[in-house]
Amino acid sequence: MKKPKYLKYGDIVGLVNPAGMLPERFKNQLVYTKQYLENAGFVVKDFIVYDDWKDPGHRAGAFIDAFSDESVSAIFPICGSELIYKMISHIDFSEFAKYSPKIICGSSELSALVVSVSEFGNMVSFFGPHLNFLNEKSSKRENHFSVGSFWNMLMWKQQGKKSLNRHEAHNFFTAPRDYGVNAVLRNIYFSSDRIREKKYKDNSYITLLENSSITGTLLISSIDSLLKLVSLGEGKIDFSGKILILDSLDQSFDSVFSSLVKLNNTTNVQDAHGIIFGCVSERTDRIKKDFPEFSDQKEIFSFLKKCSALFKDNIPFLYGLPIGHCAYKLTVPMGISVTIETSSGVIILNEPPFSDLEKK
Repeated sequence: MKKPKYLKYGDIVGLVNPAGMLPERFKNQLVYTKQYLENAGFVVKDFIVYDDWKDPGHRAGAFIDAFSDESVSAIFPICGSELIYKMISHIDFSEFAKYSPKIICGSSELSALVVSVSEFGNMVSFFGPHLNFLNEKSSKRENHFSVGSFWNMLMWKQQGKKSLNRHEAHNFFTAPRDYGVNAVLRNIYFSSDRIREKKYKDNSYITLLENSSITGTLLISSIDSLLKLVSLGEGKIDFSGKILILDSLDQSFDSVFSSLVKLNNTTNVQDAHGIIFGCVSERTDRIKKDFPEFSDQKEIFSFLKKCSALFKDNIPFLYGLPIGHCAYKLTVPMGISVTIETSSGVIILNEPPFSDLEKK
């Protein structure tokens, strides 16, 4: 698995729009995002297709241009949407072997792209917040925990705890100073009762196992994005030895279970070392919740038992990590070996995600 170098101030970062342009209500975010990156100390290179962006071939060509540009260190898509699947069909990811590896990060629908880069391009990629929700002028800016975790992972930094409360700071990701020490990603939802703000109490950790661990290669995706990617047939995802972290938005537990059944029927996901639902959630801008079961621990436990039974209890199932459509978001590498402690949901990176952190 090829690994990129970690990001540094002064590096060139490429902006791409593989899933189209920002929705009208967010159109100004592109300007703010560019300013945010430049103010942070990066050089922005624009690969966005402004004309004929509805043509997936043009968007695919621009994405390949960004990846083949040796001066670019990281690639950030400006948004996600269902248009991503048509664009993916225009790319032969096996060709990425001839390019130098680059940081690429995305989530939700964009997970289909970062999974493709990792699985078919044989390259470490990252699952994390969309860039346009990180800048200070974003209408839906991520909290400081999520923003800081994003940059600390991609830049392998150790700063950003100042505005966090004690519980947040304890679970905040900071890259280890000693590059020979395995990085630890703590699970803030393990003690969700300690989260102060009610709107951030949107997830909780539940496991069917106690005092054990799971080791495997990390793969992270929205469950429906993964299903759509599989249906494209662009390449076969081998789930053998994988730890699969899934999330979903605005799907009931029954709907998520149906998606899991489809995945089980069409892939070798039964050969995975573990399956984790990082977050099963609904939109946060609703006054009345459509899925109250998401906050009912008995319902969650019943859902986990049902999923485990589907796999004849041969695969460990966990629920509730700060990954996906939840308030607290870690930025996490995929394609590397990790160990997950089932008693707490802590993720230990067994190898560095970047080439310049490899042990000599």
